[in-house]
Amino acid sequence: PIPSKMQQDAENFFNSKQKIKSFINQIFPYPVNEILEHKVVVFNDKKFLEVQLIGANVQKQINWITFYKNNMINILGTTLIEDFETNLPFIKKFKNSIYIK
Repeated sequence: PIPSKMQQDAENFFNSKQKIKSFINQIFPYPVNEILEHKVVVFNDKKFLEVQLIGANVQKQINWITFYKNNMINILGTTLIEDFETNLPFIKKFKNSIYIK
């Protein structure tokens, strides 16, 4: 759950590049994580922050983060770096199955 003082921020989160950047730096700190890219995406009528990164120099992952009923939800697909491209079609297919009602 997110603290009550952050609930209003969560509602406006996806509209602020500064809030997104600050959030990414907090949840995926450097040098443990290397952010490759991030963007706001919408699937099944829900906004998610999609973050692709390398973690601890051994794994590559895509996180889909959203807020729902005052909770942060972080769903991710991760593999070893050398296996990522092979597994990417499955990870993308999995992403399309995410539905939060």
